[in-house]
Amino acid sequence: MFWNKKEKPVETTAPAEAVETTALTKPAIEVPALPPKAAAAGGVFISYRRSSALITDHVHEKVTTRLAGAPVFLDRNDIEPGAAFPARLRDAVSSASIVLVIIGRDWISAQDERTFRRRLDMPNDWVRQEVEAALGGDALVIPVLVEGIPMPTAEQLPDSIVALSEKNAITLSRDHFNEDVNKLIDFLAARLPRRANDGENGVKFPEPAVVRPVPLSPEQLAHVLKSLPQWRVSETHLNDDPRFGVEHRRVELVREFRFKSFKSAIDFMRAAADIIDAHGHHPRWENVFRTVTVWLSTWDIGHRPSDRDWKAAQMLEDIYKKYASQDR
Repeated sequence: MFWNKKEKPVETTAPAEAVETTALTKPAIEVPALPPKAAAAGGVFISYRRSSALITDHVHEKVTTRLAGAPVFLDRNDIEPGAAFPARLRDAVSSASIVLVIIGRDWISAQDERTFRRRLDMPNDWVRQEVEAALGGDALVIPVLVEGIPMPTAEQLPDSIVALSEKNAITLSRDHFNEDVNKLIDFLAARLPRRANDGENGVKFPEPAVVRPVPLSPEQLAHVLKSLPQWRVSETHLNDDPRFGVEHRRVELVREFRFKSFKSAIDFMRAAADIIDAHGHHPRWENVFRTVTVWLSTWDIGHRPSDRDWKAAQMLEDIYKKYASQDR
């Protein structure tokens, strides 16, 4: 994953008795990146600030899953190394039919680290340029409000993007995130132009459950252990899924997160629970005093690690960094 302009259930159960815990013995192999997706006409462009990168990833994943085949542009995923960054962004915005402007906690107030000027007031601010291009073109521009942020007023915006304040916004609330995102996706599906291979009924969108998780290959598992050295692979007997016999063993990614206090451990679980629920992929986990242990696997591929577990592990690591720094 390339970070270009923007740096970037809750009831606990005791784990099954571990019969074997092992790390892979194969050498770590770098997993080749997927080829970059082209920004095609008729797609969706997602504009955001780096402070909202995590929630933007959730929106991006859900939109691309439901709108299978429709181009959805996110700069970190869709700009290949070595590409001319400004030109690539301008092309992507101009070719999109719909532009989602993710407006989060510091979208308005973010400051430049060198001059301390508000970024929106700087003509070279990437977010400002994206919104300017979107408002100046033919795309449908939709403000998407997250993290409890109200719609910006005209007085808060520079003249070049003041028209954004006149757009009707969609709110993705914390308490109803999945429901709100699904409503947004239903709207996008109805508005995206039909393509030649869509048939007379328009774009065909599979139900979320139809999109099968991708199991991690041994090489990818080795790569996960190399990139996330605190995680290990564990095999345990599976005794809580009637679809499998008593001899079936589940394979999971396992990690113990340690904290300075019990309260910090519980706060971490609360913070992670919101992100996990939005991601739609839930772990087994337990809390014992200052330690939270997490087991990740995907039940509908036989309780084996999948690409979803890899992403969930990365998200948990990002959340843990905040608590680790506070506990020093």
